[in-house]
Amino acid sequence: MYICPNCKTTLKKINNTYKCLNNHSFDIAKEGYVNLLLNQPKAGDNKQMIKSRNQFLHKGYFDNLVIEVIKTIDDLTLDNPCILDVGCADGYYPGIISKTYPNIIGMDISKDAIKLAAKTYKKIDFFVASGKDIPIKNNSINIILNIFSPHFLDEFLRILKPNGYIIKITPNENHLLELKQVIYDDVYLTKEKLFEDSSLKLINSNDLNYKVTLDNEDILNLITMTPYFYKTNDADLLKLEKLNRLNTTLDFKIAIYKKNILLSK
Repeated sequence: MYICPNCKTTLKKINNTYKCLNNHSFDIAKEGYVNLLLNQPKAGDNKQMIKSRNQFLHKGYFDNLVIEVIKTIDDLTLDNPCILDVGCADGYYPGIISKTYPNIIGMDISKDAIKLAAKTYKKIDFFVASGKDIPIKNNSINIILNIFSPHFLDEFLRILKPNGYIIKITPNENHLLELKQVIYDDVYLTKEKLFEDSSLKLINSNDLNYKVTLDNEDILNLITMTPYFYKTNDADLLKLEKLNRLNTTLDFKIAIYKKNILLSK
């Protein structure tokens, strides 16, 4: 399924290495992942963000979201679908989903994130790569999961099988509203736009909204794992450090798209 990021020919696993016919080779790390990212050794989330996300997610606050994703996959009624999580971070989502759908692969641009994922979920294949240049064969994936991560439609459409699906999860406008109200005087509510592409058909869109109560450690982990941490000044971050508890909203959009084989690029 993997292709060489250099020459785009098929990669074959030979002992502990992936090689192509042009003799480009990529060693499998001791943790079990393979790095197929070229010339971006420090791309993606840093170790602090990865650690905070890992600690926060394993408290179970996003478990309701994973349950909805599994139900969404169930509704597609595919037999043992090949699933790729693009931007899988520390592997939390594929780690849970694999219990129901074991044919799942995870990729992320952050080597540190994939290293942790591979160490934690040893039965899942993980690889380092950019969503702009996914080293996967054409028409080989049934479902792409794209959870809070950038999307690259041309690449998604290329690797999706005919009648393949994209499950895209984005934050709705009330996501983390109460947290933002603590640190910002004027809270700007943003809402992600749905895909608008003739090669895709939106077949369903659901909202998932619930509240969680966080202690101080969870609050700080949550802000650190988001882009808000790097866009917020120290004085405003200090407001969160002083909070013992916070009740905040988790608000998600789950959109399901089907590849239109007649119009796909």
